[in-house]
Amino acid sequence: MSHMILRCLPAVVLCLCAQLPLPAAADPISMAAANESGQDAFKKFERKIEGFLPGNRDAKGAAIAAAKVFNPVQEDYQVNGNPANNAEKAVLQGLMPLAQATAVDGVFARNTAQKKFADAAKTATAPVAGANPAFTEVAKNPSLTSETAGLLNSKALESAGAIAKQEFDKNPGVQYVTRDQVYGVVKPDKVPSPAAAAFTVNRDPFAADWDPLASRGVTVDLSQVGFSLQTAGSAIAAVLANTDAAYSNGTVDIGLPQTDALPLYDLLLPFVSIDGASPILDIGAFVFDVFGNEVFDSLGNVGVAAVTAGLLSHIGLTSTNTIGFTAPYSFSVMVPGDSAQSVLYFRAVSAAAVVAEAIPEPGSLSLLLLGFLLLSVLQRSGRAPTQGLCSPSSKA
Repeated sequence: MSHMILRCLPAVVLCLCAQLPLPAAADPISMAAANESGQDAFKKFERKIEGFLPGNRDAKGAAIAAAKVFNPVQEDYQVNGNPANNAEKAVLQGLMPLAQATAVDGVFARNTAQKKFADAAKTATAPVAGANPAFTEVAKNPSLTSETAGLLNSKALESAGAIAKQEFDKNPGVQYVTRDQVYGVVKPDKVPSPAAAAFTVNRDPFAADWDPLASRGVTVDLSQVGFSLQTAGSAIAAVLANTDAAYSNGTVDIGLPQTDALPLYDLLLPFVSIDGASPILDIGAFVFDVFGNEVFDSLGNVGVAAVTAGLLSHIGLTSTNTIGFTAPYSFSVMVPGDSAQSVLYFRAVSAAAVVAEAIPEPGSLSLLLLGFLLLSVLQRSGRAPTQGLCSPSSKA
């Protein structure tokens, strides 16, 4: 009986080879890469504050950058241009698994992780005073930068890095510019599932004395937001950008906790490339909310529904592997109330996560096992090949 099975296998293997697509003989490749694109290779959230009176107050903020590769583990955490202290490092290490989960397989799981990370990154990095201070907001004068080392595992071909930068212009028509660069690149070599992740958090509150004769609002320019995502083989590259704002009227004390402030707007833009496909907006995790506040955009749309439609209409591919805003676009949200002073709390979060898996080449043993399995199925179903393929013959 055994010699009959062995005689059948070549024919079964030929059937499999004719019907199933197999990798080419050359080394198969999986890879994933995610990076910022646009002006200066940075994603750029530019926020222009309308209707305030120029003053001499220095703006403060906190710039946070984190990066990690996994095989072997290398990580770097920076806060306000310095290595994170023990309290800060513990928080950022706790956020890193959430950042990496933004590149998990499965739409629902990935979208849930994207929203969870964005919320956690903003709340977990709130300033902490006392004996063990963390994420202290410092004067910009007029900029503030944190940059991780460029991490590289040559064995696993993993790399990751992050830069968080804030710029502040005190002149009338003040502009806040948030520049966040995050990147990760992986390619299977000697480890089966290399991974890399990086993220940034920028916090920058601003105290405003309002001009009683002017409209008060915040304009967010998204024209420079763009990401380059490229995958091949079995791989996922995911990025997200989140910016939000809140306000407290009747004060200029930027040391007050943001938990007591009222929300102004929240925008979450997640993008993904999977298994070699072009990058797309991961619409299940997309968020745009103005919490009932007055909003309009550069296209003349008014109201959250119309502005959302206008915003989405400007997102698309700007090159083969790059997605972002295809034309200049901004939206404006008005700050409610008529108090003479307010504190505006701005936050911006970016993250990149990549993972890839090696594609095994089909060995002869694998084909043999596949052939035997198919033969077994055919025999049990009563559809086993007969004469000329597997049946006993006079020569057996």
